[in-house]
Amino acid sequence: MQVLNIQIDLSQQSIEKAIDQLERFQSEQKLKEFTQKLAEKGVSLAKAAFSSVSGYEGDTNVAVDMQQNGNGYVIRASGTDVLFIEFGAGITYSEPQHPKAGELGYGPGTYPGGGHGLDYEGWYYYANEQDKLDHKLSHSYGNPAYMPMYSTAKQLRNDIISTFREVFMK
Repeated sequence: MQVLNIQIDLSQQSIEKAIDQLERFQSEQKLKEFTQKLAEKGVSLAKAAFSSVSGYEGDTNVAVDMQQNGNGYVIRASGTDVLFIEFGAGITYSEPQHPKAGELGYGPGTYPGGGHGLDYEGWYYYANEQDKLDHKLSHSYGNPAYMPMYSTAKQLRNDIISTFREVFMK
């Protein structure tokens, strides 16, 4: 916990200055608590959203964490297929698209570096290492955009006021 040292004289001006310093310090601490609480909620929401993805054929092993970034936090999802899960894959699932697909340059059929996302007949892949050893291919037409991070951000925006009240009104 951060410590605040205040030196005061026994004068009205000095006491008022000390009160201002204390109020500013308390406000800064509350802001730190508020951003941390939002980030923690975001991690929890994102983990739940990724774990609720069903029917996805690829690697659903996704790690979600938060990292402090200046005065705030970044919520990060990492894993082999995070972009496929978030934005979708394959021309079969090109509509509806992720609302941020165009802005961020991702979407169904836009595998970075190529791929077969625009093939109407789908593509073949090894589902796991054992299938690779056995030369057993799986077929896919892709998957829809599940949007776990987008839905997390949307929910956090909806929770901002209640989280603010939680922190600042206690």
